[in-house]
Amino acid sequence: IEAKSGNARTIPFSSDKKWSLVYKEGVGTLILGAPEFLCPEKIKDQASLIEDKEFKAKRVLLLAKSLKAPEGNALPEDIEPWALIIIGDKIRDQAAETLGYFKEQGVALKVISGDNPKTVSVIAAQAGLENADKYIDASTLSSYEEIEAVIEDYTIFGRVSPDQKLDIVKALKAKGHTVAMTGDGVNDVLALKESDCSIAMNSGADAAKNVSDLVLLDSDFSSLPLVVWEGRRCINNLQRSAALFLTKTTYSFLITIIFLFLPFAYPFQGIQITVAGFFTEGIPSFLLALEPNKERLKDHFLRNVLRIAVPSGAIVSAGIMTTVLISKYTLGATDAQISTIAAYTLFAIAMVVLFDICGKLNKWKWFVFALSSVCLILSVVLFQNLLSFVALSAQMYLVLAAAFAVYGALHIIIFRGIIPKIEREKNK
Repeated sequence: IEAKSGNARTIPFSSDKKWSLVYKEGVGTLILGAPEFLCPEKIKDQASLIEDKEFKAKRVLLLAKSLKAPEGNALPEDIEPWALIIIGDKIRDQAAETLGYFKEQGVALKVISGDNPKTVSVIAAQAGLENADKYIDASTLSSYEEIEAVIEDYTIFGRVSPDQKLDIVKALKAKGHTVAMTGDGVNDVLALKESDCSIAMNSGADAAKNVSDLVLLDSDFSSLPLVVWEGRRCINNLQRSAALFLTKTTYSFLITIIFLFLPFAYPFQGIQITVAGFFTEGIPSFLLALEPNKERLKDHFLRNVLRIAVPSGAIVSAGIMTTVLISKYTLGATDAQISTIAAYTLFAIAMVVLFDICGKLNKWKWFVFALSSVCLILSVVLFQNLLSFVALSAQMYLVLAAAFAVYGALHIIIFRGIIPKIEREKNK
């Protein structure tokens, strides 16, 4: 049948109907689609053959015919089976490695397909997908509530309609999961828009690409681990840099508020704060942002940043206030000496904060920490006049050393002992 002849009518394939057809007056209708959606009663004799092919990872289509015309968008009457078409899918070489990576990362994978669930299950098992034998025919699920009830029990969802894909994503989010979805067709658009992270194939429909957060230009699912690694590097390193800068914001704010109520001047010179920020935040955050970071993301970004920055800023503020108040009221320090000891305290405890925020140390982090420490020490030694530093008494140096030991140790105990222990208990 030639659709170009002018009196031919076509109904394109859709995931909802699971078939397509073409009709020409005087010739009849040809239909291609899933056997169980066309004339299941008339292919009972072929049921064992169809099932055998499905369990061998073959996609089975039925080519059927009818002498009658379709009624609207419905199938015509008196459909007769004509031929079974067997199609095989080739599994990409990197599929098992990619699926294995996501398994190691604790990602629960779901396959949502319009094809027969048996076929999809076998193909998924061949690709190395865990629990590929747990499959269900979504055409038996008639409501969102039914989908939500079984969403975590099955890995493979076959014969899924576009609306059901959307319901599956909603159900996963309702269960507390963060959902990323890949798709390439118009029938995936609703689910892609609903997902937390939507990923389209470049070879797919324009509609799918337009609504997606990411488009894989090579249309290769095996590129996703690289996407995950780059995303983790950006977010983890940005989180660490943000914690460094917000620590400065926290102690600057606290010190400013406290000195509004004290009977002497704000202790810092502008150049001292600039040097502290440059060597304990600016240079380290820039260099640490270049480090590869594949650690799994945990909790909420802002919550993670504030959980580090607020206690760190409070500890730095406490250390500064301790040395300033003791020097002022016990040792009789001048304003210039108070400014000097406050800056020394800030430099020392801020380096402890940097040490802890670096996390698990490796060669690159040791280099960053050592470079920042050396540059800060050289600045103090070489530019005393520029930084408005004056000589301190032996007692003042003892106070400084004691404050550094106490508040530095407190920060290390909290961030390398208490907090990791709490997180381990939470993850059990």
